[in-house]
Amino acid sequence: MPSGKVAVFGVPTAAGGRASGLERGPFALREAGLLRDLRALGPRVVHLSDLSLFPYRDDPDHPHARNAEVVECAVRAGRERWRGRAASSASPSGSSTSTPTRTSTHRTPRPPDI
Repeated sequence: MPSGKVAVFGVPTAAGGRASGLERGPFALREAGLLRDLRALGPRVVHLSDLSLFPYRDDPDHPHARNAEVVECAVRAGRERWRGRAASSASPSGSSTSTPTRTSTHRTPRPPDI
């Protein structure tokens, strides 16, 4: 990873999950040493706060696309945070649990198209 700055923020959501707990993903990644490990790679790491919590909510009518509107809201909120930091000198890196089966922590070159 090249030197420079990396901004890290969390999108704590379990909205698309099958059970609660996924919303603790960003916290768990930090506790596991995410920030320390990023710093060890060379860049200056800027730790931003998490976005608002998107909690688990049962959606029995849509078992394969649970709470799609809330998941979309979480993704849009993450994108807006990314865009806000992209305008500054830090490259954002979001830790997210915004999809039910995947936790992603990566340096993104640009926001996803929604």
